[in-house]
Amino acid sequence: MEGPNIYESFGLRLSALRRERGLSQQALAHALSVTRQAVSNWERGQTTPDLGTMEALCRLLNVDWNRLCGGEPLPARRRLPVPALAAGAALLVLAAALFPRTPPAGGESSASWDGYRGQVLRSHLTTVTESGPDGPRKQAARALAELLASLDGEGPVPLTPELRQAFDLAAEACAFLFLPACEEGVFEDRDDVLTWLYRGLSRGGPMTEEQTDRWLSAWFGASVRWTHGSTEHYTLEDGRYWPESAWGGSCAYTLEALERREDGGFWARLGLSETDGTGAPLPERTLTLSLTAEEGQICFSSVAWEEPAE
Repeated sequence: MEGPNIYESFGLRLSALRRERGLSQQALAHALSVTRQAVSNWERGQTTPDLGTMEALCRLLNVDWNRLCGGEPLPARRRLPVPALAAGAALLVLAAALFPRTPPAGGESSASWDGYRGQVLRSHLTTVTESGPDGPRKQAARALAELLASLDGEGPVPLTPELRQAFDLAAEACAFLFLPACEEGVFEDRDDVLTWLYRGLSRGGPMTEEQTDRWLSAWFGASVRWTHGSTEHYTLEDGRYWPESAWGGSCAYTLEALERREDGGFWARLGLSETDGTGAPLPERTLTLSLTAEEGQICFSSVAWEEPAE
């Protein structure tokens, strides 16, 4: 018998929680800087928001991931404290939506693929219960780093289902869609840097100067160049960066090529298929990364975007 549709379950919950708080679809859309049609699509199970927008929804509706994503019954109006394990289970439900129920083409057996999927999802639960809401991001990056570190040799790397899925999960969880162009520790655009930190690492909240320094050092190396100050879209006030607006849309990632360099680092190319807040497709882009994977941490030495030809 076919199991419940996770997208439909999320949509029904979102609709119930929105109505419970007396919000129209238009009001919720305005608060998230997306279109009313995008909210309607979520509630009808046509599409789902990205992880950053999910977090914004939790804040706006004053609920945790567990209640929004399916781990807690909806009828009660009063919110009760939710154990960390239950919250982790709700994130497992959400993360499961990112994985196909059958193995992708390429000869990988169903048992092997299901085992790998289960291993990654169990890792999500462990990290969430130990590390709080940042767990999925940290664990997705760590899983990719450990998988890359296990590879030997030089030159092109076969694109196994494990590699494709690990890149896809890390790219989704850590918002590679917003990675700022960078070469040898120098960023092209300060707004792009803050947008990635906001969407990929801060869980949608204001970022302190200390957090910004720590994240940039971890992800781009200790030699990264960054001077604090307000930008066009981010205001630095009382030591915190405050964003101007949120982003609505979705993105699918495809690992197109991966090479291991002589120095042990990697070169990767990912294709991105994006939609805007209305669900309309955007021109496809290509992301090229030079990175290392050591001690469970991904570190970028260069990030380059190839925009579609006009």
